[in-house]
Amino acid sequence: FVMQICPRWYAIPLNFLSLLVVLYALATALKFSGAVPDLKERSFVLAVVRWAFLLALPFLFFSVVSSVRCVQRLLADEAAMLLFRYWKDSTDDPGTKELPEKFQGVFWFSTDPSPELCINFQAAAFDAATRTMKLYPGSSYTWVWCDSCVGWSFYLFFAFVNPIYSLQVRWEEGYQKAYLPSILFGCFNIDWLTCSAMYIEQMDESEFARTTYVLGRPFKHGSYSLKKVVDKDGRPLPAFD
Repeated sequence: FVMQICPRWYAIPLNFLSLLVVLYALATALKFSGAVPDLKERSFVLAVVRWAFLLALPFLFFSVVSSVRCVQRLLADEAAMLLFRYWKDSTDDPGTKELPEKFQGVFWFSTDPSPELCINFQAAAFDAATRTMKLYPGSSYTWVWCDSCVGWSFYLFFAFVNPIYSLQVRWEEGYQKAYLPSILFGCFNIDWLTCSAMYIEQMDESEFARTTYVLGRPFKHGSYSLKKVVDKDGRPLPAFD
């Protein structure tokens, strides 16, 4: 069973938006200087967007090829241990020093019907004051995806939206239950748009249950059990086998 771990990803959406802004400013300056024909506003905007797309296509192609080439394909147990070692040895600390001990280690999406295998919450940006974790599914060494067509589709999608999409985990006091809103641009909750909501609740010392609701009703294909398989010291737990 071969897995893949997300590498660093070029910030395509943000770079494209930046390209649009720069091109628009440059085209506006040329327009007012008389260096380019005086077009109607709508035609002018469409021309800028068209040129931005044309300039972005080679960059997009290079980014996709680079992302595919950087994927690490490993056996499931090797991927889980690599995920643990990376965050144990990494100096790239996103703010997890105060992360509660029960969230440290590697967790397995044991009954998840989607192609997700493991996650390490130590990759999250953690705010102890608000008990909030911020996760980017497309970031390096955060999620492990299955090596299948669906797994690659998930991986490439989340890698593409990584700069603008995050999953927050907002724990209640006591860290027993949390709400998981999907956030765009760091501030817009899009759960209202998808008519869904996700919650996670601790079942025992090493197991959590995530439940997804669509239109107010439980959605079984988005609900699963999350089990800890590697503890904070790197020791495999019973669910590891």
